[in-house]
Amino acid sequence: MTKQLDSERADIERAVHRSWRLVDQTDGSTVHEGYADGAVFATPAVQLTGRDEIAAGHRARHASGPRLSRHIVSNLDVESDGSRATVGYVLTLFSGKGSAPMRLANPQAVCDVEDRWVKVGDDWRIARRELIPIFISDDNDSVMLGRANP
Repeated sequence: MTKQLDSERADIERAVHRSWRLVDQTDGSTVHEGYADGAVFATPAVQLTGRDEIAAGHRARHASGPRLSRHIVSNLDVESDGSRATVGYVLTLFSGKGSAPMRLANPQAVCDVEDRWVKVGDDWRIARRELIPIFISDDNDSVMLGRANP
């Protein structure tokens, strides 16, 4: 792999991690800034289109009071042509209503994620993010993921 490809992959990986860090460590009010115009955020329970809907969806997560989450990204696979990238990975979600520190419980969900990223100026932005639940706990309370099959 060339230095340019290594650098590009590292930039995309940082962007993926930063996007989830904003979900976890803010009130969601700036998450939409990491998305391209007309972007789509898709889950089994909701599809948000455009930066305004994505911003509103993430703000709604906090509307019923304090919520704590940690989205753990693993097994990243990045393919890029320099202006567009496809990124697949596993997302493990720990979450619940309340404030830190919380009692540790099993993950709420384990999802496969398929991201499409586009280069906008010097920045990578999400064009489409799709979460595909693989495992969902019985006590999952994520409005984004919905409930597991009975």
